Amino acid sequence: MDTLVQLSQIYNLSLDLLIKGDKAVLQKVQDDAEILRKQKRLRVLDISLVTVIMLVVLVPVVASLFGNRHFLNSHLMAILMFILIMYIMIASLWHYHLAYPGPINKQTPILIPKSFGIGLAINPQSPIGLTIWILLMILLIVIFIPIIF
Repeated sequence: MDTLVQLSQIYNLSLDLLIKGDKAVLQKVQDDAEILRKQKRLRVLDISLVTVIMLVVLVPVVASLFGNRHFLNSHLMAILMFILIMYIMIASLWHYHLAYPGPINKQTPILIPKSFGIGLAINPQSPIGLTIWILLMILLIVIFIPIIF
């Protein structure tokens, strides 16, 4: 209902017209509501990513300010970096899935233009691209496990 109220305000239509109106208007309202829901999920994902990055950056700074100069060489710092890298990888997969929904398709290219910046990115909707993503995550786990422990 909140979404319907927002859409009625955006389109300057009454709720009665939105609910009982013609099918084209109702379909447009449903499509717009889905877009709004997707934007909210993407915003939550972006905010959580910024929060994790800020925590990983601020914890060492605060620790060094309070006299713990060896913090940057500690296991805790390795754990924080591992969490940051894994979160970025998982969040980017989730972000791509939210922005470009669809099933894994053998016909999609492995490399696609980056959505931000210049260059190419691995396409997680390609079976080979998804395999590369998973292998990269496993490789990072294998690299960080000896550092952490």
